[in-house]
Amino acid sequence: MSEALLYMLIGSVLTLFLRMLLDARIEDQKARRERLREIRQRLVGERIQTSEVMDFIRLQRKRKWPYFWKREPADLSFANLRETDLRRQDLQGANLFRAILVQADLDSADLRRADLSKASLGMANLAWARLDRANLNEADLSGATLLEASLSKAELVRTNLSNAWLEEANLSGAKLAGANLSGASLLEAKLVNAGLFDANLSDADLEDANLTNADLSEANLQGAILGGANLQGAILSGANLREVDLSGANLQEARLETRLSITFLPDGTKWTPDTDMARFTDPDHPDFWRPDA
Repeated sequence: MSEALLYMLIGSVLTLFLRMLLDARIEDQKARRERLREIRQRLVGERIQTSEVMDFIRLQRKRKWPYFWKREPADLSFANLRETDLRRQDLQGANLFRAILVQADLDSADLRRADLSKASLGMANLAWARLDRANLNEADLSGATLLEASLSKAELVRTNLSNAWLEEANLSGAKLAGANLSGASLLEAKLVNAGLFDANLSDADLEDANLTNADLSEANLQGAILGGANLQGAILSGANLREVDLSGANLQEARLETRLSITFLPDGTKWTPDTDMARFTDPDHPDFWRPDA
């Protein structure tokens, strides 16, 4: 066999092999797209198994070329995930806009930077979940469990958190303007630098919560429990503090330019129109009261 013929034969074999590889790749992509379309239809229309949800996420998370170390976020917008078991699942950056997650189990799930805006999460279990920098604007989390959940710098503007369980949750730096937290349990919650402008915290339990430098201007705190809370440097301008219990609270340097009708002051006494509030807010006051006194 001549050398030229040998080269031609090798070239033909290589061409055929590459063609087969390319055809296999095309078929694989077609199958992948069809699988995605099939699961997507089911996601929007009916309940599906946890394994199918995670399979869908894995199929969607392609690497971003040329940034091969980054992956595309999964699109679960409008998905019906009611009562789905998503415990400890990695849902970082997922698009869950208007998703239905009512009574879903998201215990210890990783939802950092996820888009959950306008999602339905009523009565969902988000205990120990990671929601740092997540978008939860206008979402419904009424009655949800967020025990020790991490929501630092999360966006919760006009979010419904009424009667939610947020004991020891970290909401430091979170944006909660106009949020509904009425009746919520925020025992020992961290709300350092949180933005709670115009938020509804009526009848909320904020006992021993850390609200250092929080913005509570125009907030409704009527009937709230703030016993032992740290409100050092907090802004309470225009806030409704009627029937609030501030027993043992730290109000040092807090801004209280508001009409007061507090039930109990930090020292346990009842508020009267003649009460000198500077005694609790101004550390230079001759009769300044300290919570650890």
